[in-house]
Amino acid sequence: MNKKIININFVSTSYNNPKHSMQLEINVSKYKCIPISENNALLFTINALTSNDFDHLKTTLTTIKCKKSLKKIWKIAAKQKSLNKDIQELFRSEWTVRSHQIRNAFNNDKELVKILYKIFPAYTGAGITLWRGEQLCRFKKNRVGFNWTPKEEVAKRFASGLCSYYKEGGVLLKVYAEPQAIITGSCPHSEYLGEHELIVNPFKLSKITEIKHFNSR
Repeated sequence: MNKKIININFVSTSYNNPKHSMQLEINVSKYKCIPISENNALLFTINALTSNDFDHLKTTLTTIKCKKSLKKIWKIAAKQKSLNKDIQELFRSEWTVRSHQIRNAFNNDKELVKILYKIFPAYTGAGITLWRGEQLCRFKKNRVGFNWTPKEEVAKRFASGLCSYYKEGGVLLKVYAEPQAIITGSCPHSEYLGEHELIVNPFKLSKITEIKHFNSR
């Protein structure tokens, strides 16, 4: 019989280290997965994060779905005195995959930009010309996003594709970003996707140029 011993930590609501733990033997051959509630997923993720447990964090972080929990996890990560490199890269990959969800969870770009500065390693490169595919309606409201790429064709794909499904369509943007306007550089996952996106502080960008508009679909 295929059995496995799992450790269960009981975490206090104040997010301190586990106060109690127990071991449970289960027949894993009976189960394809063990359902977990959003609240438990949040508690397990907080425990892994605050104890710098990368192995557990890389499993639990992706299970966080609701906006409230996403925001809480990113705020807790920003409060940690030191995140090791592996955890920083894990959050960077999460941002590459779910930045739209995370941004919506905060619903406050000025608050979010402070969080990103605290979690990610600082950019140390030179100024660079960057491109972005943006929703035209957001650009008109001066609400440009955080993810910009040095590859024009990548930004054009977003502008003519995903962004064109929103009201007023998409727009291809270009800007020269000074080093102080860039929060952090690209990451392996973004490079694997061929996007090579950098995270910028949109409030520090100036002279953004509209290159091309794409009609709403």
